[in-house]
Amino acid sequence: MMNQRSQRPPLQGKRWIRANLDCEEEFAGLEQPRNHRRAGLSQQAMLTLSAAGTLLRAFAGPGDLLWTPLPVPPERIPRVPFLPEIQLISGPVPPELQSRECLPWGAFKETPTGERPRTTQDAQPALHQSLWSLKTASPEVAALVNHRRFHFETSRALEVLLPGSRWITEPRQLEESIHGDGLHGISDRWVTKVPFSAAGRSFVIANRGDPIALKRAMTLLEKHGALLFEPWVDRTLDLGCLGTVNESGVTVLGIHQLVVDAAGKFRGISILSNQEARKWGVTPEEESTLTETCDSVGIHLSRRGYTGPFGVDSYRYRTRKGEFLQPLGEVNGRLSFGFVARGLMERYAPDSTEVAVHLRFGKPPVSDRRQGKTIPLLLPTPEHEYGAWMEVQN
Repeated sequence: MMNQRSQRPPLQGKRWIRANLDCEEEFAGLEQPRNHRRAGLSQQAMLTLSAAGTLLRAFAGPGDLLWTPLPVPPERIPRVPFLPEIQLISGPVPPELQSRECLPWGAFKETPTGERPRTTQDAQPALHQSLWSLKTASPEVAALVNHRRFHFETSRALEVLLPGSRWITEPRQLEESIHGDGLHGISDRWVTKVPFSAAGRSFVIANRGDPIALKRAMTLLEKHGALLFEPWVDRTLDLGCLGTVNESGVTVLGIHQLVVDAAGKFRGISILSNQEARKWGVTPEEESTLTETCDSVGIHLSRRGYTGPFGVDSYRYRTRKGEFLQPLGEVNGRLSFGFVARGLMERYAPDSTEVAVHLRFGKPPVSDRRQGKTIPLLLPTPEHEYGAWMEVQN
């Protein structure tokens, strides 16, 4: 049984997973150390991130430790036959863990950055094994590549910048982008994003003539010193591509579908076979573009000194002029739920390439309608309706 008690049992595991899904808050602190009044995430947000962090047991081995910022009731975490038993811990990180092998969601200030055990090239280990062999980047490098300025500059260097995107540092630039030709005729709405954001915070999405939204964006600009401005486009399909960077180069792992709501908030991941992917309407040419873009992003990450897992978010959008693929929308220099979904797929069916896995977050469906193909991963409670599950299609 997984346990997490007020009287903590001895920490027996030799390795630990740090589910610091709020790592962007630490990155922001590295960028602006003078800003000692950061409000941080709310208690509710931290409870949600801590609960979601338990899904990182997809990368665990038997007896590994999994740390979350806040405690997660063990009864929320069902036993899953193809996942190992682990020990949950939370709160201040025990000092004895600092010398143990760690797999973090995102780099943090105590992350050991030394060499990891290497896997042989012909072994081709599963994802839950190979991620442990990657050297972790320093927090300073991780902060650099997760900053939206890096996303903006990389998109521009690869000549895939969304028309109308602009890096804003002055109020007049924001007004010009909204009221001038900054939207490039592709939308009547706009969005601003702060340099770092966790749990989907600090976005402003508005119509062109909304003065209240403009005031909110101006407040964020004053607080953060810079914003990424983009037209808010009508997305028709959200996609992602995963990769890793090490001293040997970049490895692209493949594409997946992102499930988001109307406000662009993350709701899940689908990893399908090539045949199923065609049902999304993704052409072989588009898939090639996405994987080539992911590889190019990995090269740019490497040039900045980054090593470790990364993901590229992409999307297709529609305007009056037609439908277009935006191959680079966001770069995540860390783990992501795309890795979690792929890890779950490999552990559920390690010898099959025709299994489709859908990782979902929210209010779980009624399982008996899924004929046993819904596997609960995080159970909701009366206090916390948020849950997680996977749906499997053979």
